[in-house]
Amino acid sequence: KFPKNSILSKNIDNNSDFSSPVTNGNETEWSATSISLPGQGITLSNGTYYFRVRAIDQGLAGTYGTLTFTFSEP
Repeated sequence: KFPKNSILSKNIDNNSDFSSPVTNGNETEWSATSISLPGQGITLSNGTYYFRVRAIDQGLAGTYGTLTFTFSEP
């Protein structure tokens, strides 16, 4: 659970070491089930991606939580 006034630092990458992220940045709009990526202009190709997120609260960055997902267009 993230503190209410936290900033979220997130990355999405097709490399598990996050060496070439398709998105970077801080996001302040979030809910328990989703994070909005407005205006990012992200286009994902079919494949496996890695997502990581951490809270930054009062200048202190927490540990990244990471998940893997597969994207495929119908």
